[in-house]
Amino acid sequence: MRLQAHPLVLDAAQSAKDVERYFGASLDVLRELIDFATNLEIRIHSMGVGDTDRVVGVGVLYHRNVALMDAAELLLRSGQVYGARLQARALLEASWNLEWMLNADVHRRACQFYVLDLRKRIAEPERFIPGTASNDELKSVISAANVFDKERILAISEEEIAGARQNIAEIRQRIREVPDFQFVNAEIDRQKKLAGLKWFQLFGGPNDHRNLAKRLGYESEYEIFYRLDSNAVHGTWVQDHISIRNDIARSVPIRGLRDFGRVADVVWNAAFRSTKQVIDHFRPGEMLTFLRQFMPGGNSRWDPPIVESEIEAVVPYG
Repeated sequence: MRLQAHPLVLDAAQSAKDVERYFGASLDVLRELIDFATNLEIRIHSMGVGDTDRVVGVGVLYHRNVALMDAAELLLRSGQVYGARLQARALLEASWNLEWMLNADVHRRACQFYVLDLRKRIAEPERFIPGTASNDELKSVISAANVFDKERILAISEEEIAGARQNIAEIRQRIREVPDFQFVNAEIDRQKKLAGLKWFQLFGGPNDHRNLAKRLGYESEYEIFYRLDSNAVHGTWVQDHISIRNDIARSVPIRGLRDFGRVADVVWNAAFRSTKQVIDHFRPGEMLTFLRQFMPGGNSRWDPPIVESEIEAVVPYG
């Protein structure tokens, strides 16, 4: 007989019912925004021949925002708020990246993102091509590692090496063909280190996501929400899961309404903001229609109730 989840730890059915009861209408508005965003993407892509600004701004950065909106809504709908915290944090980060690109020098910043991606697509296959510095470095790391079949890990056929060299040559040629790409490529070379380099750091940009948020005017958003949900990403907050007092363990259920309103607000605000910015830059003629749909009469349709939930599973510990 298949063992079922213990309801004190994971009650999926009840959690979904509670979410629908208190937040179902609000999540319907979020889903409506997600549906709107997917159609917005198609309208922007159908404007004509693709350019770097649209490929990066919409095809990559905004598309990632929409993917994270969708993931967060699905998790929230099931009462999986802890998992939604990871998506909310990633969505904040994604929304800041998008806004930095659209904030100024849009074409150059789109080129920064694209050329850095090309450079990283060169760096990865280079690691497996004998004679390159990155291959020597990889060999050194593998040789020092406590793993079996070291030779097999590094093995690559002559045909694969030739294919990798051809791919690298084509990417380098692509960079050489476009003056704006060459300009960005030279800036990447000046950085000395490709590993860990973020596109927005180029040309005197922010040196990390904290500084990125600060320069965009979202320092409080970083300090209050991004840092808080970093605990969920890295699993560093014991109280997110359990507390033990007087030989009694109080375990936080895996699904439920705890912290629901705060996390849902973060998702909505980032989702609405990023969509508004994309419309403003790529389809400004649609702004009035967008605002009428989601802020009729100047009032946001996003208005979830305030619900407090501190349900714990209390179990003797010892």
